[in-house]
This record gives sequence, C-alpha cells and structure tokens, in this order.
Amino acid sequence: TSTNLSQGQVLMRDYKFEEAKIILKEMNDELCIRLRTHHVKTGSVGLYVRYSLASRHGEGFSHQMKLTIPTDLNSDLYASLLYLYNIYCDRNALIRGINVSFGSLTSSKNKQLSLFEDYETQHKEEELFSAIDDLQNKYGKNSVLRADSLTKDSTIKERHNQIGGHRK
Repeated sequence: TSTNLSQGQVLMRDYKFEEAKIILKEMNDELCIRLRTHHVKTGSVGLYVRYSLASRHGEGFSHQMKLTIPTDLNSDLYASLLYLYNIYCDRNALIRGINVSFGSLTSSKNKQLSLFEDYETQHKEEELFSAIDDLQNKYGKNSVLRADSLTKDSTIKERHNQIGGHRK
C-alpha cells in the first residue's frame, strides 16, 4: 500500500470561495472511499488550492496538518480540510484547481481509542458510509450522491464518467 492517497482537479471554470466547498467535499468523499477500499486510515490531510490567473491573488496555497487520531470518516476529514481551506484560502480569489491528499496511512485494523470520541455516533457513521460504499460498488458511483452534488457547482457526476480526467 502507498503511504499517500491524493486526488486533484483542474476546474472547468473559476469558482468563488463558497462554490468551491462542494468540490472539496466531493473530493474528500472520493478519497474516503479509497481509504476504506484499501483498509487504511489517514493520519494527515493536505490541501493545495490554485487560484485562477484572472484573480490576481497569487498562485494559491498548499498546507497540511497532522490528525490527532488516524481516521477514514468523511465528516472528520472534511472538517480538517475545511479548517485548512477557511484559514488559508483568500476569500476574494477565484479558484481554478484543488488537490487533496491523505498521508501517513495506517492499517484500519489498528484502532486507537480516545476519551474524546463519541463511539456510538462514530459507529453509526462507519456503518452508513460502508453501506454507501457497497451501493456505489454494486450500482455505480452515481447511484448514491449527496443532495448538494446535484447543484450546478458540482463536478462529481462528470468526474465519475471519466478515466484519468478524460471521457470514457
């Protein structure tokens, strides 16, 4: 298994700060599925945002952070990515590219306990995403999508119909 999973996307148009959050969430969800498929959890998240040439706000930024406990839960990882995004992203810049990476991968069999976790909620979320993973594996990636993935800002359905960024 590799020590890093990543996904990048050049956006087909310039996205505003709020619009790009849906892309970030979708990329997070896709990488979380890959984590669970490989039976690993991530101990760090990285985010690279490239600004549009039209925005004149510099090239963008790249930051990463270590997690206190390795995880494969969508909500925990999205919260970490959103934290980086909200701190470092220029809210006035137009966004043209996003890369998300999960590093410091460890086996899912190694379960680390925490006094601060709500295990009942965590277990329910694990079951939910396991069921979603199963449905998408059986019926296709577009069979179960978030409601906000049906908005005009979403790129997930189009990405699911591509191989390596090209139409199938």
